[in-house]
Amino acid sequence: ADLFFALPYAAFIYVAFAFGLMLYFRDKPRMRLFIRAFAAMYLLAFVIWIAMPTAPPWYVQSHGCVIDMAANSSAAGLLRADEALGITYFRDFYARAPNPFGAVPSLHNAFPMLGLLAVWPIAGWKERLANILYIAWMLAASLYLDHHWLTDGLAGWLCAGAAILAGARWLRLSPSGGSG
Repeated sequence: ADLFFALPYAAFIYVAFAFGLMLYFRDKPRMRLFIRAFAAMYLLAFVIWIAMPTAPPWYVQSHGCVIDMAANSSAAGLLRADEALGITYFRDFYARAPNPFGAVPSLHNAFPMLGLLAVWPIAGWKERLANILYIAWMLAASLYLDHHWLTDGLAGWLCAGAAILAGARWLRLSPSGGSG
């Protein structure tokens, strides 16, 4: 289970990049929406992280409810995947994370939802199903690996929805009408 749930965490940023690349070749206006929504999502998440720092499950298990601003980020359950594979990928990645209090919204969960919302109008049922399964897999992984609470994942989904709306508005307001 550790390796199964580590997979979406290892691939999430590459999957987001693949969405943009796929849209570039398939539907450039939708790619513009995806990219602008991606930017809006990061901005919204950053504002929330600063305004409402939230500890993930691994932090509460290690430190309780005491706020320790000197605490380091942790790969949590992903350390088991590193151990099983004899690598330090996740440990090293999360050791560089500057903020252990960025659990809400979960961008791990927001990315797959953003992809689904961006491609929904042009996707067939197989693509939609694949996206929905990926969303469920990521949510289950974030819970299993002690990276997020359920509410963090749901907040990520809401953030993705808000970002799609913001991205669409941004395109409508752009001088080129979304064509540039």
